[in-house]
Amino acid sequence: MLSAPSNSLGIWTIGYGTTKYPDGKKVKQGDKVSIQQAKKFLQDKVDRVADEVKQLVKVPLTQNQFDAVVSFCYNVGIGAFKDSIVLKKLNQRDYQGTENEFLK
Repeated sequence: MLSAPSNSLGIWTIGYGTTKYPDGKKVKQGDKVSIQQAKKFLQDKVDRVADEVKQLVKVPLTQNQFDAVVSFCYNVGIGAFKDSIVLKKLNQRDYQGTENEFLK
């Protein structure tokens, strides 16, 4: 069983960084999940983030670029990505500028 430690921002997480269950409930102190459940929560979240990235990015990406953007969005949140310079530069095909923004 994987328990729910608080992250550096004081937000409770479970499994592989899940902060909300698929039904929208927030993870709370003391919650536990099996490794199988944790993997399912991770896959569900990655799938949702990937779908949103496909809607927001208007330029072709290699698989590696797409995976990097999905990973970035998983970590910073799709809301932050929607309004980011990263997305703006990416959709302008400024791949070097996008890379530079990833490093910030």
